[in-house]
Amino acid sequence: MNKPEKIPQRSANNVILFANPVPISGQSTSIPALSAAPQGGFCMAYSDSNGDGQIWTTLSTDTVNWSQATQIGQQTTVPALALLGETLCMMYAGTGDDIQQLYQTQSMDGTNWTQGNQIGQQTSVPALAVLGETLCMVYSDSNGSDQLWASTSPDGINWTQAVQIPNQYTSVPALAAMGDTLYMVYTSSDSSQLYWTTSIDGVNWNDAQPIDGQSTSIPALACFQDCLYMVYSDSNSSQLWVSTFPDGTGWTPAQKILGQGTSVPALAATATQLCLAYTDSSSSQLYATYLVINQPA
Repeated sequence: MNKPEKIPQRSANNVILFANPVPISGQSTSIPALSAAPQGGFCMAYSDSNGDGQIWTTLSTDTVNWSQATQIGQQTTVPALALLGETLCMMYAGTGDDIQQLYQTQSMDGTNWTQGNQIGQQTSVPALAVLGETLCMVYSDSNGSDQLWASTSPDGINWTQAVQIPNQYTSVPALAAMGDTLYMVYTSSDSSQLYWTTSIDGVNWNDAQPIDGQSTSIPALACFQDCLYMVYSDSNSSQLWVSTFPDGTGWTPAQKILGQGTSVPALAATATQLCLAYTDSSSSQLYATYLVINQPA
């Protein structure tokens, strides 16, 4: 039986601590996607590590015990997940003749998914987050320019025409909502410098600002208990770091997540738990961990 979720302790000295990572038996990939699940706990989606692009999903209520992965009959390289109300929404780029064509699919339980349908937009790796009752998506241009585009949907099926986010470029952004604001973090298209920006509607974005002293390739972002958490690997190693945005004014200095390393992490939160998932830095084995001590309010 899965263990109940544990509420992290509050830190008295600004220490952020994650539990020892647990390997997810029999599951491997390169880059996972993670979201809160409709029934509580978490859903993870990923493409098969053998290179055939088959998408698999798995569920957990405690981040330690995960269900046997289920193949959903759809293919991609890197999917994106978000929970809109009680519906899990997945976006992904097609493969083969449909490469870079964006598809949407939905699930009420994280296991059974609707048939994938094209939405008439193109990219390689989309980012998703829910702002209020709106599903927001940001992605880079499919022509290789790294120009960022934004689109929104009320239901995960019908999407607005994508609009350019002026003067902002990257290959893989990360999104999370905190309150009535959508946050985006990403690395510059010509360096590993981290930047952040905000939007109140998912379409119109403020000018991006650098996050001083922090750099990586692909960050992960989630909001947990009114605080943004960003996790990323070192720009010159696989060491994982975490930085927070606890007061809405700026990012804290990054702290090492001791003994944990990867290239591309995934983050998601429920009301009581923050989950971190990633593949081993030297293999495709999936690991998961959770926050046990967090920043003071």
